[in-house]
Amino acid sequence: MSAERDDGAHAVRTRIAAATQADHHALHVHPWLRRLSAPDLTLREYSVLLQAYCAFFSRIEQARQALCVFETLSLDRTLAALRADLRCLAVPLEPVSAGDPATPDHPRAVLAALYVLHGAQFGGQVLRGKVAGVLPGAPRHFFGGAQDRRLWATLLTELERHGRDDAGCQALCRAAAQTFRDFGQFVTEHCIAEFSASPMFGQLPPMTFSKTPPVIGEEAGSGR
Repeated sequence: MSAERDDGAHAVRTRIAAATQADHHALHVHPWLRRLSAPDLTLREYSVLLQAYCAFFSRIEQARQALCVFETLSLDRTLAALRADLRCLAVPLEPVSAGDPATPDHPRAVLAALYVLHGAQFGGQVLRGKVAGVLPGAPRHFFGGAQDRRLWATLLTELERHGRDDAGCQALCRAAAQTFRDFGQFVTEHCIAEFSASPMFGQLPPMTFSKTPPVIGEEAGSGR
């Protein structure tokens, strides 16, 4: 996942980016997610990872709808792209093997999760090219979909509004960090469940099977 840097005009967004740097970077080196940029990515792996994305994004959108908040920041368009890919790949839209991901239950937590998930679109063009190079026939509606700049601007405005006081900003930072961790853990659990009976299971690094996302101490790169 990747989010775009701002020009210093959004203080809350800058604080969130700094506070979540390690958790964000952990997804860039996540043993399953990094398969998306691997030169030997398989169609099966691609399908399973898209399925995990779809399930996680769906839960966050359901939480947003349940709280009746941030309608203009809906994930519906992103989910439509994910579902289009999954239909083309002829795989179920919802995974049946992994547990449900955690869902936010407060408006600020939902907003922080939306920041993480909408921000993921900024890295989509890079992954689109990598996937296309390995699996040229695979659908790529989700990866490579153009980021909605108006939506992103609205999201940044909401972050400033809900994080104008220190307590609110800290709550957003905690919730965003938790979303990064929850996503990594959900992807791991889903992939382990899907591939545990497959011959390819033993071909991946041992760290792949840890249910705890890797702890990364180094600074994240400039992809945020």
